[in-house]
Amino acid sequence: MKQKIDINSIIEFTHQKKEYSEIRKLLVDNGYSDQEIKQIMKVVDEEQMRIASNKQSAKNSLNLILMGALLFSIGFGVTVYTFLSGGSSFILAYGAIISGVALMIKGRANRKKQASERPPRIKRKSPYRK
Repeated sequence: MKQKIDINSIIEFTHQKKEYSEIRKLLVDNGYSDQEIKQIMKVVDEEQMRIASNKQSAKNSLNLILMGALLFSIGFGVTVYTFLSGGSSFILAYGAIISGVALMIKGRANRKKQASERPPRIKRKSPYRK
């Protein structure tokens, strides 16, 4: 019987974009039973779903920040343009400015929340340390 592989090593394979068939073959070659392979593959699948979910959350947060910046810029631009145009009155586009700032704050808060929910990274032993 061959040496059993640590579950963290298998999860590390998922981060290296290994295919399920490669992981399954590695497990079979190392003497895991079918039941153990099913359980491990379930963990691998959950890890893949978590990674995909985090990537989507990061994209959504960035979109909120960018849309907020755009809305703020438009509101600020309209306000400055009408103020500098020399007329006796100007448009204060406070709705766009406040909404833009709120969207940027919400996007930043989502990013911080996502970072705090991220599980700790797997610590690898350095071959150079004793």
